[in-house]
Amino acid sequence: MVTTMEGLFCNCLQLKTINFNNFNTSSVENMNSMFSYLSSLTSIDLSHFDVSKVTDFSYMFAYCDKLKYLNI
Repeated sequence: MVTTMEGLFCNCLQLKTINFNNFNTSSVENMNSMFSYLSSLTSIDLSHFDVSKVTDFSYMFAYCDKLKYLNI
């Protein structure tokens, strides 16, 4: 059971899209810096995320300069 996704995609500079339809986040407590420094990412849909146990969202989208669309 995954409880932390801290820095999971951090610094994936060429990443432009991600599909999270099958991610199970029901046990995750830490999403700190999960998407930080994704300088090519333009949109992200996290509407399927279960964040009911997450206590740390700090810097989750830090330096995502091209992010135009965010669905939470």
